[in-house]
Amino acid sequence: MGLVVAASVIAFLTTEMDSIAVMIVLFCACDTCMKKVTVAFGRYMGLALLVAFSLIFPEYLTSCHIKEKLALLGFIPIIAGIFIGLSSAKNNNLSSKILFLFFSCFFSVIVTLANGGDNILLYISFFKSLDVRDFYIFCIVFFIMQALWCAVSLCVVNVKSIREYIQKTQSILIPFLFIVVGLYILLAGGTFMWLFGK
Repeated sequence: MGLVVAASVIAFLTTEMDSIAVMIVLFCACDTCMKKVTVAFGRYMGLALLVAFSLIFPEYLTSCHIKEKLALLGFIPIIAGIFIGLSSAKNNNLSSKILFLFFSCFFSVIVTLANGGDNILLYISFFKSLDVRDFYIFCIVFFIMQALWCAVSLCVVNVKSIREYIQKTQSILIPFLFIVVGLYILLAGGTFMWLFGK
């Protein structure tokens, strides 16, 4: 059991180390507690989908450039960032409505999936060595570690100096960070090389 727990923690850290920066960006854009809850819930939903896909379609996913295809979802935060930036520049109240839409659970799920290509490939190989009991232990460890990741991200966002900076510059900062996240997902997923390297 201890070995499975240790392996699950290592698997989480290996696949989710970069996601903490993405979570900080998402939490930066949340101006209410409810939005933060939906982002956190979306993270869990996204991870659950990645695990489910790995269990149900392992052979297909290992042969279909899944990492590059999932990374295509990185265009969504880029489009969102541009749209939010343009709405803010026009000084209308459309921005707040769009923020509410894109910082919902659905958007958090999409970003998690977009950044989850490496996760799926690791899960597929990792699950082959687990029995049913070990799989449940893996899920519990991931649940706890994800809660820790959310807590760390929220602590960073709630630092007074950081919070005040976000409040002053959010009309520029949030769109910029979303575009950066989208580009990072595309580049880390190797999508451009896959699309144009053929």
